[in-house]
Amino acid sequence: MSDSLHDSLSRGVDLVARGAPEEGLGLLLSAAWEVDADGRDYDAVLAALRRAYGALDRPRALASLSWYQGTATADLAALRRAPAIDLARTHRAMGDEAMAARLFEEAGLLAHAAVARERATDFAGARALWSRLSHRLASGLASGAGAVAAAEQGYVLGLIRYNIARNSPATRSDRARRDAIVTAVAALEDAAERFEVIGMRERAFDCYNALSAIGQTANAFEHVLEGRVNAIRILREDHLQQYALQQFDESIAAAEESGEYAAAATFAREALAYARSLGLEADAHSYARRAIDLHVGTARALIRSSGPAELAENALLAAIALAADLGMLGKARALYREAIDVPGLDDARRARHQRAFDRLEGQQDASTRHDARPTARPPGPPLEVWVVDVLEWEQAGRAEEACAEILFDSLGAAKGRRDGASLPLRRRALVARLWALHLAELASGPPQATVNVAVELARKLAEIIDYRVLASLEVLYSHPSADVRARTAEAAGQMPFKRSAQLLRRAAHDDDAKVIAAVARAVQRKQSPVFVDPLRRLARDAPALDVRAAALRALAAIDNPEAASAVLEALEAGSREERGAVIEALNKRPPDRNGRLMQAARERIARGLSPDVARDFQAALRLG
Repeated sequence: MSDSLHDSLSRGVDLVARGAPEEGLGLLLSAAWEVDADGRDYDAVLAALRRAYGALDRPRALASLSWYQGTATADLAALRRAPAIDLARTHRAMGDEAMAARLFEEAGLLAHAAVARERATDFAGARALWSRLSHRLASGLASGAGAVAAAEQGYVLGLIRYNIARNSPATRSDRARRDAIVTAVAALEDAAERFEVIGMRERAFDCYNALSAIGQTANAFEHVLEGRVNAIRILREDHLQQYALQQFDESIAAAEESGEYAAAATFAREALAYARSLGLEADAHSYARRAIDLHVGTARALIRSSGPAELAENALLAAIALAADLGMLGKARALYREAIDVPGLDDARRARHQRAFDRLEGQQDASTRHDARPTARPPGPPLEVWVVDVLEWEQAGRAEEACAEILFDSLGAAKGRRDGASLPLRRRALVARLWALHLAELASGPPQATVNVAVELARKLAEIIDYRVLASLEVLYSHPSADVRARTAEAAGQMPFKRSAQLLRRAAHDDDAKVIAAVARAVQRKQSPVFVDPLRRLARDAPALDVRAAALRALAAIDNPEAASAVLEALEAGSREERGAVIEALNKRPPDRNGRLMQAARERIARGLSPDVARDFQAALRLG
């Protein structure tokens, strides 16, 4: 047991024993935050927390400890006075999903209840709940809302309507199922358009990702195609190269799985061109080979189905052209042999393919320098966005509920798993939930009373790197205390998710200097290609010089064409302070990472710059 854990535990236990459990709680929660502690030591901390919360009569906290420790069945009688939402999760921890669904419904959480019905295989009951929720949200939309709220509600409505379809009989003769899919697609398309108009491209991406997922599970490839094409477009425009390639990979797989070989080949060829434009030759070579196989697969499928001979021939010729480009002349010759044998071709075409076949006699595939493995791809978005995002919406940013979801996922409670792979995450989610419950209990009191607790909650959430805490941080930022808003902005700076930049853009307009300083620190941490687009916006639009300069420093640390363009714009047209911030950042960067910047800078100097700007370029980029 570490000295700090031992000290906090012993002092906390002493205070609880002396009848001061409230004073002891802070010490015990501090001990519980030592997430790498030995299991036996941690159990001692949890036992002390149980005694403290029992003395304070806080059933919600006791329920949370019960879920973590796997004692829900034994503790059920003692938890009867907990609210319905906590009793629902307690029954979920016990494996009683039907009772959990009834209790979630009693708490007014229809989406949570519907998901519990699905886990209990009561699909008719789940469908009824999703339908009720759809009607409720649709009537709310009719009353009017702001642009952002309307787009968010439209997105959620599309997901809910798809959940109706998922829980309907899987037959195309079911008109209600078809109607649900059609209205889901329409709502998502409308929401995506709204998000793009107001500049929230990351949220538009969520709509397109959901649209493609819906199309894939509903066997409607036209929706897969629409979603994937637009998702790739947004990622390419935002210069998120590896994420765009990851979407290309999934698009190729989805098209092939749907039997749409021509579409899969088109995606592969587009990915080939994109990878080449980025200088990723190993990726380009891999996509070229994939495209060859897909074009050949298209041709053979057409031949088997007695399809048009010209289309089969064109597919083979496309494969031959790619094979020749890769130096695979032996492969090209073999494909000409297949082209000769395509049924239904006229004699002139056969003769042309025969001559090409003869010219390539004895040719072999050239050895290639591009047998290296393609670059590693980042993970894609969650597959079941239609569940994850609706639950987040229904929780309305309540940190105690977001942490409960994370705790349950890491526990694997529904499947009875207690593996240790996510032990630190489990402990962080538990302690953050306990702090969030304390904040909720103080909500009816004066705002000042919540400040210290809210600041501590923001600190805890900052160390839970999970997409689901973003909504809680967004709500926490609405606190009237500048201390809380500043700490929340710093927490957003630690999140690797692009959506976290939305909070920082909002906080950049705060009227408190303490918050602005925190935003500047958070913005400077966003040194990832994921954040190039929001950083450019902050560098251009943030009212405070400190925030604009921080955005430019972050951009200067990113080796990305779009980031390089923003940095050079600041050097050429920014204020002296902004140019100074860029020069300072670039002087800290290894010269070998300035290749893109130096090339673009030389081009700009050649076009003619004022002497002082040219000197700044020279100083910043160490140009000779």
